[in-house]
Amino acid sequence: MKQMQRTVALVLALVVVMAAFSTGAFAASRYRVATLKKGTWYKVRSSDYANTIYKLVLSTDSIVTVNWKGNKSGEARSYIYTNTKCDESISYCIDDESPSGSKMIALPKGTYYIQMYEWEDRPTTQVKVTVQKAVNQNNYCRAKAVNLKPNKTVKIAQTADYCYDRWYRITLNSKKTVTITTNEEMAECITLYDSKMQEIDCTSGSRKVITEDPIKKGTYFIRVRAYSVGEYVGTCVTFSWN
Repeated sequence: MKQMQRTVALVLALVVVMAAFSTGAFAASRYRVATLKKGTWYKVRSSDYANTIYKLVLSTDSIVTVNWKGNKSGEARSYIYTNTKCDESISYCIDDESPSGSKMIALPKGTYYIQMYEWEDRPTTQVKVTVQKAVNQNNYCRAKAVNLKPNKTVKIAQTADYCYDRWYRITLNSKKTVTITTNEEMAECITLYDSKMQEIDCTSGSRKVITEDPIKKGTYFIRVRAYSVGEYVGTCVTFSWN
C-alpha cells in the first residue's frame, strides 16, 4: 500500500512539473522573434496569426519612424515593447483612422520589439520602420543658438537623457511674415523672439506658427521648448521656417 502511495505521489508530482514546464514553454514561445529589416515594407498578418515580433536594436538615441499604408479597414495595429513577452507597450504606432501615414517616436538606445497586425481575416496593411540617429546640439540657451537658414528642416528628439530647450537664430533680409511649420500638435512648443527677447505675436495651429503681422528685417530667435518624456518614449519635433 505504501509503495502504491509513493508511486501515485510521484506520478502526481511529475504531472505538476510537466504542466508547469509546458506552461512556461508556451509563454516563452508565444512569439517568434525576427530581426527587423529597417526600410523594408512588411505585410501584416491577421491578428489570429500574428505570432511574430520584430527585434530592433538601437545603438544610440534615435528617431524611429513607423510608416503604414493600405489600412483600408482602419483596423491595423502596431506597438513597441521592451521585452519579448509583449506584456506592456511603450508606444502605439498607428493612427487607426488613417489608411496611410507615419509616426515618429524618440527612443533611447536599447533593444525593442515591434508588433504589427490587423483585425481582419484578409489584412491589406503594410508597415515600414526607418531609423535616424538623434542629433543633439549644444544649443540649450540663446547664447548658443544655432543659425538656421529658411526652408531647412530640423528634427529634434526629446529623449529622457536629452530633453532640453533648443534655440535657433534666424535672419530676415527684408520685412516679411514668418511662417514656422512643424509636425502635428508641436506648434505649442515653439516661440519666436526678437533680438531683445521680446516675444513676437503669432497665431498658432497644430502645425503652424505665423506672425500676426509682417516683421522687420533683422535677427530673431526660435525657441523649441522641452516636452515631457518618459523612461523610454520621447517626443519628436520637426520644423522649418520661411
